[in-house]
Amino acid sequence: MKKTVLFFIWIVSFLLSSCGSIGGTPQVEAPNVETIVAATYAAISAETARAQALITPTATDTATPTKTSTPTSTATYTPTYIIPSMTPSATITQTPTNTPGIFDCAFVSQSPKNGTVFSPREEVKLSWVVKNIGAKEWIQSDVKYFFLRGDKFYKREIYGLPYNTATGQEVELRIDLVAPKEPGSYEMIWAMKRGQNHVFCETTFKFTVE
Repeated sequence: MKKTVLFFIWIVSFLLSSCGSIGGTPQVEAPNVETIVAATYAAISAETARAQALITPTATDTATPTKTSTPTSTATYTPTYIIPSMTPSATITQTPTNTPGIFDCAFVSQSPKNGTVFSPREEVKLSWVVKNIGAKEWIQSDVKYFFLRGDKFYKREIYGLPYNTATGQEVELRIDLVAPKEPGSYEMIWAMKRGQNHVFCETTFKFTVE
């Protein structure tokens, strides 16, 4: 576009100089300035339009769409129900034992005392005085006293009560023994029992044979 403007300026200058040439050559009427300017402006406008047509339009910056966040699903709480097992637990079976307070006794006295010395084959009258301190009466037909374990030098293994013995009452238990013929130390354990298996009130008799 700059070359076109210079070209037209050159033409205007040439025309003006031709108008003043010497030698009597008939003078040609010079175009007025408005015509030159109008022509120049038209040429410039055409050149400008042609130049703009050649310019490659710049791509319009398109805004990048904003990513829309996908809403996060909210976890739904599902309650868990625990159903207790209905399987019954094994029942522990306990071995029956003596129940204190039902059948019990206290030893009041013993004759002869533990540690007494006997002669070989001597007959001995052993006795205990016991007191019923349990909650039940000792019935003569139900409660016995008997040899439980130890050295067997008795005449009888089991005896019955001489009478029914109420709670708080005392009774004498008598046993017939024969001392062994061999010298040495001996012991035997006697006890009371109710029925066949309810054993209570154990006591030990220790003696020596010389």
